Amino acid sequence: MKMKISKRDISIILVILGLFAAFLSYQFLFRPTMSERDDVIAEREQLEREYNSLKPVIDNQQTYSTNTANWEASLNSLVQKFPAYYLYEDGIMYLRSLEANEDLLVYFDTYTVTETLLTDTYSGRVNGQTKTYAFGNSTIAASFTVGTYDAMKSLISAVYSDSNPKNIESISMNFNQQTGELTGSMNLNLYSLTDGTNAYTPPTIPEMETGLECIFGEIIPPEEEEEPTPTPVPES
Repeated sequence: MKMKISKRDISIILVILGLFAAFLSYQFLFRPTMSERDDVIAEREQLEREYNSLKPVIDNQQTYSTNTANWEASLNSLVQKFPAYYLYEDGIMYLRSLEANEDLLVYFDTYTVTETLLTDTYSGRVNGQTKTYAFGNSTIAASFTVGTYDAMKSLISAVYSDSNPKNIESISMNFNQQTGELTGSMNLNLYSLTDGTNAYTPPTIPEMETGLECIFGEIIPPEEEEEPTPTPVPES
């Protein structure tokens, strides 16, 4: 028995096959292509945003390089203004240097020196290298005697004009009516900063003469005087 297919059935079959082919084309060709297109568009938009953010940097690259170099030079110059740290003898010799200034007429009766304590650290990249900066503070608590009021003002000026940054945290004074002098106490802050490149420089301490010789020079004992010979008494 032969099965006859009408032209209508053939048309329906062809339509179904066409729809199936269209479905396969959409599912396996069109959709992946559209997905790739969306990914490419998203990537292009991301690159455009990055380009727009980097373009000012690229356009001003020379300015940024110059500013960075100037900032590094300023920072290095700042570090060189500070000592690496303070030891006990640094505080003592600083007070002695103030006493040696004839214009200040100052004498420190008592003092307490605290060696440098680190108060803060900062790490940053300079010229592609990581540097750590350490900030420190040493304190001196001293009682003093100053000859005149003008000498007191000169003492304060000397502290603040020192080549190494210092600060008077507190000060108190009294007038001595008996001597006409000013007596008081002050707390000094001595600041330090180091990045590892500025080495510690010890203070200059006057040398003390040592040896076995007599410090009083040559001593000549007095010559012994001969006792007078007694006069014999004549016999009676």
